[in-house]
This record gives sequence, structure tokens and C-alpha cells, in this order.
Amino acid sequence: MKLILTFLFVCGLIISNTEANDLVDKVTKLAQECKGSTGASDADYENLLNYQAPNTDKGKCLTECVLKKSGALGENNKINEAVMVEFIKAGAAGDASIEKIGMEGLQACLKVPQHPNACENAAALNACFTKNLRAKGFKGLPA
Repeated sequence: MKLILTFLFVCGLIISNTEANDLVDKVTKLAQECKGSTGASDADYENLLNYQAPNTDKGKCLTECVLKKSGALGENNKINEAVMVEFIKAGAAGDASIEKIGMEGLQACLKVPQHPNACENAAALNACFTKNLRAKGFKGLPA
């Protein structure tokens, strides 16, 4: 569910093996923790889990919190490429075509200009991943 949602979303691309299921569970728990610490609403939380772009400042900060706590986003608010590669591989569950889509999305999103506001930055990166996955015809995301 997550990618990391969203990105994390890239993480939860496929839920067909134990590693992918564990990753989804981890991200879901992080999202719940971050919901409390950011003051995000239930709607913000549900949007995150359903790959919907955050539409509130607290929703954007929820995304940022999950990405940071998962290690996908470094302290410098840049994508942690090594962690994302691990998430993509876990989410792909051995499916080379899904892994390729995830890796192409990662490369595209590494080029997203960094926003000075950490929450806006995380939301932009999340939107990039979701957009790239949908553009590649990935079927694991809701329309």
C-alpha cells in the first residue's frame, strides 16, 4: 500500500511475498505514528494510504514524516537512492518488469528540483513517483 507509499508507495507495489507484506506493514505503522506527530487528519492518512496527493499542509508533512522515518528521504530532504532501490526490489517481489518501472521512476524523480520546505519537497517527490508509475501503466495504484 505504501510508497512509500506512494513512493512509498513504490514500496508496496506488489503484495505477493513476505518481504513486500512486511514492508507494507512497516510503512502503515510509520504512517500511523506520523499522523499523531504531524497532527494530520484521518482524511490525510487515508489519502496517503490510497496514493492520493496530499491536499493540506499537514498531509504534506505526513508524507515527509513517513519518507524520513522509512529512510527513503535523508536528513537533507533528498531521496536516499540506496534505500529506495531496496524498497523497489522488495515491492517488485522478483518481477523484473515492475522493478524496471520502479527504477525508471526513481531516476526521473531524482531530478525533481528540491523545494526549500521539507513538507512541500516530500509531496513533490511523492507526486513524481505516483505520476511516473501511472504513466508507465502500473496497475497497482488506484486511478
